[in-house]
Amino acid sequence: MLVLSNVMDSIGRCLENVPIWFWMVVLTIASLAILLTIIALAIKSGSNKGIKTINGELDVEKHQLLKSGIIPSEKEKIALLQMSTFYFSKSLLTAIFFIGKRLTLISVFLFLLALLLATCGILYFNI
Repeated sequence: MLVLSNVMDSIGRCLENVPIWFWMVVLTIASLAILLTIIALAIKSGSNKGIKTINGELDVEKHQLLKSGIIPSEKEKIALLQMSTFYFSKSLLTAIFFIGKRLTLISVFLFLLALLLATCGILYFNI
């Protein structure tokens, strides 16, 4: 019990030597990391649901028809419009999912930076 008390006392003395502005910087970086993590998780869950609810495949014949310049019927125009909307939204969701993965990496980096800054600050201001 005495050892634990001495350890806690030495940690307290180390922390009180670090100025408040330094802790504000560390907490700001950590808060930004938490916010980016929440945004990344929201993007990931939203993009997964979006990809599952959109269904459709690009019909090769209709695609060739459109490329050849033959004027499609009204039904074919609607089908082509739906398919192009599907592929645009799927690529947009894939891009958002990619951004979500990168935000996760950035937030992990920010957490590690805050931890490193706190450790270095404690050492710097106590030496």
